[in-house]
Amino acid sequence: LFINWDKPITIVEGVFDAIAVKRNAIPLFGKIILDNLKKQIIEKQVKNIYIALDTDARSKALDICQYFIDNGINVYLMQLGTKDPSEIGYKEILQKYACIEPITGNDLMLKKIGISL
Repeated sequence: LFINWDKPITIVEGVFDAIAVKRNAIPLFGKIILDNLKKQIIEKQVKNIYIALDTDARSKALDICQYFIDNGINVYLMQLGTKDPSEIGYKEILQKYACIEPITGNDLMLKKIGISL
């Protein structure tokens, strides 16, 4: 309801993570992105997506990245370490936004086979 589709969006796991991110965050209420949300992101022609899922959802996050890269969207996979966005807090999340680069198909493949960048 309050998403500005013309600006980058951030995908997070839960409501408290969305509250911590503050800006254009969409909580999944879990680790799986629903087809309705995927469709809406494509239809609204979102240009940039930040994926900020917890470390335990790494394989799901990589799948989400792959889907959006395949659909021509710039994807940024946020490295959160062992904390989730609600633990990190707004100020540190802002710092992570400032220094992140889009993930490429090659980067994604390396991450899937376990080679960290």
